[in-house]
Amino acid sequence: MLKCEPYLWEENKPTYNPDYLKELECELQIKFPSEFLNFIELHFGDKPFYSSFKVGKGQSSIAHFLHCQELIDDNFDIYSISEQKEEIDEFLSNKIVPIAITFDSNLIAFDFRHKLTEPEVIFIISSQLEDGDKAIRNISVNFHEFLAILEENDDEL
Repeated sequence: MLKCEPYLWEENKPTYNPDYLKELECELQIKFPSEFLNFIELHFGDKPFYSSFKVGKGQSSIAHFLHCQELIDDNFDIYSISEQKEEIDEFLSNKIVPIAITFDSNLIAFDFRHKLTEPEVIFIISSQLEDGDKAIRNISVNFHEFLAILEENDDEL
């Protein structure tokens, strides 16, 4: 399993609340992969130790996984799944759900457009959102493979 370190909450991390993800599943008629649900319960808001991945001909790196918490502190709202989803829904299908953000503010997301379970993991170039699907790059066929790609990256430590 991928190892992570605290990022958004160095202390007093909120208790995991899966209600938002359950509501999103019902609303969009999708099913999040169980591996993702188990992972995000432990690592929402965290930065993976191995964070780099190939995208297209380049490379990017995860800053941290997004969260799905209702927060007392508004400073973390922009790092939530709901806030990032709201930002992209104007330009992309509502069946695309962001799960992580990169250091350069691009997004890693699930693409449920073709499969309502076991979605592909995609990269969204935030500066190209107005171009719709042209802002999307494929990363992996599912979440399990995505984590494996990150774990294979030895040059970060």
